[in-house]
Parts: sequence; structure tokens; C-alpha cells
Amino acid sequence: MMKVVLAAGCVGFCATTVAALATDPLRVRQHDRQFDRRELTVRTGEMVRFSNDDPFLHQVYVESRQFSFDSNEQFQGEAIDVTFDRPGSYEVLCGIHPLMSVRVDVVE
Repeated sequence: MMKVVLAAGCVGFCATTVAALATDPLRVRQHDRQFDRRELTVRTGEMVRFSNDDPFLHQVYVESRQFSFDSNEQFQGEAIDVTFDRPGSYEVLCGIHPLMSVRVDVVE
């Protein structure tokens, strides 16, 4: 199965365009104007896939001194892969729906 993954400019992370991965990244769904969890823990270098399962736009972003990311507009069915390459706690938000948030704790 092929998924479209957007690439974005970055500081402190990598977003990649991929057709297939050897191992599936941890998936966080965006549905009913919320993330499907409030928090998650990943290891440094691990990828998280944010998938838009809503019929409207989302915009995933993180702003911190250690790590910055902005997906731009994410359409229904699109997925954004983000590799968290710096340890720390990051609040992932939606630029369109300000009440959406998920904390990502990145550990060594």
C-alpha cells in the first residue's frame, strides 16, 4: 500500500517522502478535531506518522527551541511523517484547530 507523505522545511527534525517503510512508524490519528491520544513516548530518531482521518484540513506543528516543525495544510487522507531527533518533551498542535494537542516525549 502506498501513502502520500508530505515533506516540509525543518529545524531539528526530518520529514521524508516515502513510498514504503521496512517498519511502520507509530501512528497518531487526527479524527473529530482531536489527536487519538494525549501523549506518547518515542526514542530519539523514531518516526511518528500523523494521519488526517477527518474530512477537513489539519496543520500539524511544533515550536520549541530544540525542535521545530510545520506541516502546512494537511488534506483528508494525507499523512505526515516526523522523525524526532532530539530528546525532550514537545507539544504537537494543529494550526487550524487550537484545542488539538498531543505531547511527544523523546527519550534516549
